[in-house]
Amino acid sequence: MKRNLILIRHAQSRNIEPGQKDVDRELTDSGIQDASRLARYMYLEKIIPEIIFTSHAKRAMETAQLFGEQLKLDHSEIKTDEDLYEASVRTLLGFIGKLDNSLKSVLIIGHNPALTHLCEHLSKDIIGFLPPASMVHLTFEDLLWSELDKGLGKLKEIKLPDQISL
Repeated sequence: MKRNLILIRHAQSRNIEPGQKDVDRELTDSGIQDASRLARYMYLEKIIPEIIFTSHAKRAMETAQLFGEQLKLDHSEIKTDEDLYEASVRTLLGFIGKLDNSLKSVLIIGHNPALTHLCEHLSKDIIGFLPPASMVHLTFEDLLWSELDKGLGKLKEIKLPDQISL
């Protein structure tokens, strides 16, 4: 069975305000536009996950809501997990390894630098810097989620916000 892992860095967020916690930062107007455009692109290209997992940071949850709306997913198909905030590659691999094997296509919305490092780890490709509202689509052939490891993924596509014009 082919598995699709779609990794998205949350859209652009506001600068932190004095006394504000990092997890409470919201999306900017341009972040909302970029996320909506990427989600629309995914919908038109039929890159539609069965479920979205997101960090509990407000900017990530707002990004997830925009994707859920554009991809026509039910609210129950968006799950928040605190482990995805400030996660390491090891934490992300552990999270992915526990996914239900009935799932074929999963979208995870998180943060850099861990998302970039995870993409490079799984694909052995050099990804470089992923700006906010970027997508990396990896595929895996005949593997369980718990079997995903270094170099076993195929980089199907990278989409950066400035590459999408709808």
